[in-house]
Amino acid sequence: MAEALNGNSLASKRANEVDALVLCFTIFSH
Repeated sequence: MAEALNGNSLASKRANEVDALVLCFTIFSH
């Protein structure tokens, strides 16, 4: 499990950045 998370750390970081952008966009669009 740890190895899988370590291997996907970069993908997870990018996903988190995308989530943050979506959250900001959602907040400003309301």
